[in-house]
Amino acid sequence: MTVSETVEGNPRWSKSLAVFYYDLGTGRIPPRYDRYLPIPGARVDETLHQGKGLVAVKQRDGAPPIVLIAAPRWGQLDKVEEAFSRMTQLPAEPAAVELDAGLSSSEIQVVMRGARKQMRGCYESLLARSPDATGKLVFSYSIGPDGKVSDARLDDGTTLSEPEFQRCMLGVVGELRYPASGKTTTVKYPVSLTPER
Repeated sequence: MTVSETVEGNPRWSKSLAVFYYDLGTGRIPPRYDRYLPIPGARVDETLHQGKGLVAVKQRDGAPPIVLIAAPRWGQLDKVEEAFSRMTQLPAEPAAVELDAGLSSSEIQVVMRGARKQMRGCYESLLARSPDATGKLVFSYSIGPDGKVSDARLDDGTTLSEPEFQRCMLGVVGELRYPASGKTTTVKYPVSLTPER
């Protein structure tokens, strides 16, 4: 749903608490909607480009306030929301929220889950050779500041040892792309595989 569908021409707008979520990726709110936000988008961008989150509130006469929750990446919005929930009163001025630049576990999980189809293809090829293959792979890799994976390898705890299968799975992990965080993140990620019956 777009901002215009949510706001313009909606009779509940003046009676509803409005909360906008904003990030520098796909969650940017276009400047033409600045009149609805507590502060202009350009000012939000300025804070987010400093690596900080932001909570801003716009009071409305006879209506609940408009709240803006903003973070550089969508995966950091929950941290800003958490900081807002701890506030004992609505901030009169925009409040910056300190954030860790590293990728969150939820950001890592979303990307890994997005690779399930490719991983399933590797596993199905293994099952064609070994129909009862069941086990676990423990991936270890680094995510660079630009979101690219490097040094992907299999760690202790890996039980599926067929070389062609391992190459295929490491190839999938090596091609993953994460949000750029400006910081290196080290990952250890287990994946368990069992044939569907």
